Amino acid sequence: MSPVWAARRRSSPRYPRRTKPGKLRLYGDRQMTVDSANLPDDRFGYSVYAVVIVAPREIMQMVGGLRQTLRITRPMIPAHVTVKGTFYDVPDLDDLRKRLAALATRMRSFRLRFDGQQHANEGRHRFFAVQKTYELMNLHRDLESLIGPVSKNAYGDHEYQPHLTIYERVTEEQAATGQVIAEFMDPGAGFIATAFSLMARKGKAADGTWVEVQRYALGSSGGGD
Repeated sequence: MSPVWAARRRSSPRYPRRTKPGKLRLYGDRQMTVDSANLPDDRFGYSVYAVVIVAPREIMQMVGGLRQTLRITRPMIPAHVTVKGTFYDVPDLDDLRKRLAALATRMRSFRLRFDGQQHANEGRHRFFAVQKTYELMNLHRDLESLIGPVSKNAYGDHEYQPHLTIYERVTEEQAATGQVIAEFMDPGAGFIATAFSLMARKGKAADGTWVEVQRYALGSSGGGD
């Protein structure tokens, strides 16, 4: 073991065209413990990290198409469900990757279930809510236990509210256009999660780039791609 680590509603297949304000406190409503948008790159070349479940191609294309229509220039991870939110100050990236690989071998594929489309922050954040199933919450807790003690959380402590962001932090004009289009979007009842990915951002939030450091197939002993 590295000494650093040792120390340290039912879902409907179609959605109503009218969406409801989210009861969640997401992103813009959360108080950051640090200005993670402007953190410098660490010695591994990344400023912040997250662990996510990437959505299937058809959902990625649907969400990505709307983001392109709105001309969102802020770097965003392609359509995904975050399972371990933004963190930084990772002491040993190689060790983290090995530990994530070991965790993935103990997991099995499971179904993510959508729970309607919602919006927050006066419509500037629109998302598909995701049900808190046992498998998803178990993965989230395991990742928190694994990563939390040896990194810093950009948003402090908060209740985990799983969701798939359609867009966020847009202008009032973009939000108005996005609402018209998004309310016709149908991602289906959910999808099967077969892997999770360690994502990292190079540079700052305004003009950086999100990259997939490694993908970990659930139940695989190969450690992912």
